[in-house]
Amino acid sequence: MLNKPKYILFILTIAFSALTLANVVLFYLHIEDQILFLTSTVATCTFSTFSLLYLFNHFTKNYISKKVIEDENGEIDLKKIKLEIEKAQTEKRLAQRKIEFEKNFTEKLNTQDFGSFITRQLVKDLNACQAAYFKIENEADRPKLKLSSSFAYHIPQNQEVIFEFGEGLSGQVALEGKIMNLKKIPDGYVSIISGLGKASPSNMLIIPFKHNGKVNGVLELASFNEFNEEDEKFLEHISELA
Repeated sequence: MLNKPKYILFILTIAFSALTLANVVLFYLHIEDQILFLTSTVATCTFSTFSLLYLFNHFTKNYISKKVIEDENGEIDLKKIKLEIEKAQTEKRLAQRKIEFEKNFTEKLNTQDFGSFITRQLVKDLNACQAAYFKIENEADRPKLKLSSSFAYHIPQNQEVIFEFGEGLSGQVALEGKIMNLKKIPDGYVSIISGLGKASPSNMLIIPFKHNGKVNGVLELASFNEFNEEDEKFLEHISELA
């Protein structure tokens, strides 16, 4: 809601400044001591300009900030304030995650291939329990996804895992070039095997990695916890590093 006193003050200040400038100019035209009134004119213009800029900045800043946290009745909306604070915290946290990842990426990529690094690092960063990175390979001008690196991914010995573009979930992501966030996936779709037994994660995130806009790899991440919007934004950022 617009604050009327501040609005009126803003208009009156403009009018006062304009009238003052006009009077000084008129007075200057009828006075012989031009240096004195030239100085006065410059001083008045400078003062008026700075006053207007200050009032305009104060007016717009308060108006915009109030609109952000006011409801339709002009009352302070605590829910909006809370959402703005949470949004700022999320952006700060996301920026920090990006910085830390890029630091590790720079330090470790010299000693590991991209697929090995990305699977292990993202399992750690996103609290996932399983990861598989598929690299795009061209065979007879037909691109295919071939398993390159994995973490806790059970594969029968001497068996290759290969998908055509559009085949399966990873093939579909490679074809469309968009992140896929699956929640409550069917039991047994993916499995974690350990000495203590076998369990099936219920959430999966599939990310296309791109270079110059072209998909050159796909990463599958499985977790017992849901992947949230912040996780997706984080992965969208690093998916361009491939």
